[in-house]
Amino acid sequence: MTKDCLITGCKKQAATYCYHCSQDLCTSHSTEHKEWIQGQLLPIINDANTMHEHFHHCDKDQTMATLQCLTDVREQLDQWRSDCYHHIDSVYDQAQRQLALILEKHNAELTKKTTQNVESLKTIRRELGELLSEGNIAYRQIDKLKKQINEIKRNEQERINDPDIRIITQKLDVEKHVDIIWNVKPVEEELPKQRTTKTASSCIHHFRSYSSTDSDEENRKQRTTKKPYTNKKPIRPSMSTSQKPIDKCRICFMTFPKRMTQNDRIKHLLIVMSEQAIRIASCCLHDPEHFFIQVAQTEHRLKLAQIWSIQPGSNVLEIGCGQGDCTAVLASLVGSLGHVTGIDPGDLSYGAPYTFGQAQEHLKNSQLGAQITFKQTEVQQFLSDSLSMKYDVAVLAHSIWYFASPDILQDILQALKGRVQRVCIAEYALSTTSNNAFPHILSVLAQNTLFLRDPTWTTNIRTLLSPIAISEIIKKIGFHLVTSTILTPAEDLLDGEWETNIVLSNDFLQAVNQKVVHINEQVTVCAIRDAMISAIETLKLQNKKISTMDVWTAVFSVTV
Repeated sequence: MTKDCLITGCKKQAATYCYHCSQDLCTSHSTEHKEWIQGQLLPIINDANTMHEHFHHCDKDQTMATLQCLTDVREQLDQWRSDCYHHIDSVYDQAQRQLALILEKHNAELTKKTTQNVESLKTIRRELGELLSEGNIAYRQIDKLKKQINEIKRNEQERINDPDIRIITQKLDVEKHVDIIWNVKPVEEELPKQRTTKTASSCIHHFRSYSSTDSDEENRKQRTTKKPYTNKKPIRPSMSTSQKPIDKCRICFMTFPKRMTQNDRIKHLLIVMSEQAIRIASCCLHDPEHFFIQVAQTEHRLKLAQIWSIQPGSNVLEIGCGQGDCTAVLASLVGSLGHVTGIDPGDLSYGAPYTFGQAQEHLKNSQLGAQITFKQTEVQQFLSDSLSMKYDVAVLAHSIWYFASPDILQDILQALKGRVQRVCIAEYALSTTSNNAFPHILSVLAQNTLFLRDPTWTTNIRTLLSPIAISEIIKKIGFHLVTSTILTPAEDLLDGEWETNIVLSNDFLQAVNQKVVHINEQVTVCAIRDAMISAIETLKLQNKKISTMDVWTAVFSVTV
């Protein structure tokens, strides 16, 4: 049966059937229909061509951006390698100079001995010439000359021992000093808002892999599996993993994504703190050849400030600021909207290798100087002279042991009551999780024992208050404990080594013999010193170094 074309108004018979449209079409309409269908390809072709061009150019742009990024990273890596080589060369040159001095001293002893023998021989030859010319020679003169000749021979034959020179070198574990964080996952979750700082750009790189939806099974296990408690010492034990989850980076002020594990949050903090520490340390007065010492001191105080949660814009009163190591950290954290007042009654000529006056002046002239004020006065006097001034935080960072008695701490805290909202403390804990720090603990016990009998002894340890004793004093004044933490310092914090060297010095022994009158007290001080020496010798046998004891840090608030 013949069918008509289904196009409206067409009375021709159908010649074809379109299975897609389910329509009977005449020849002319069938041709138009085919052309219309083919026309639908044009937009698709255009889209495909446009996308091809886009991908072609985008790929080039991304490739160039990647190459530029890699170039920048390689430049940083090359700079790191250059700096390491420079540091190694500096250490090598210093060792070479030490060897040259030893050789020079040894040669001087040889020359001195030879010169003495030559002078003695000249005298003998002169006497022999006189005796020959006179012709009046006695036997005892001959015997005397023989003895003198034999003495010169013995001196010449007595060999000056070569110096016993040994060098102890350690292989550098450079791998732990380089950490490349790489991520290629797409970011499906919007990154949290961040405070724009110099460290913010570097922080983003540590967040991207936690901002996306993780499909990796291993990452899922890390987030959901509870690990048993372990007492093993972590690689960087100074950040405790047993604390409640850290919600926010207190250095770059970025909120951590929920999927980011506690260990990775700590790793992020350590990386950012290292970058921040270098910038802050460069503002402090330091020896360029020993810049790493200043960085270690700064990084330690950054960890303290991170626990204290020092906020931007805060008005901080630092008690016992000294040369300003902690002052610089606090000034960096409070920013241009905040201020740090550092108080220390110490003589501006005190301190080594740089005095208080030199270090404070240098810091005031740095980029942090605008938010710093130094006052050379007692805390009580300063507070009584400015009764209207109040502070957000009072900080005592490793300064309590300098006080002459516990009463001074009590008087200071009493003066602070009503003037500050929080009191932040950091002092050595008189405890350690490592045998390496036992010499440090014994050294401070020895120094404090000597100071009790000799107040003129210029020691750093005058009032050896424990964390428990400090807490009791603060609570009596009317403050309550908010949080406390035991911090294990990094290996590059050298305070433990410095304190033990003081006790090992001859000056310390002389002070004990001269100022400690009672024989039993002398025996006690020397016994502590001997125990310290034994602990050091044990570490040497184990090829270990002296480390710094644990640090107790706490935050107290006004009791309401």
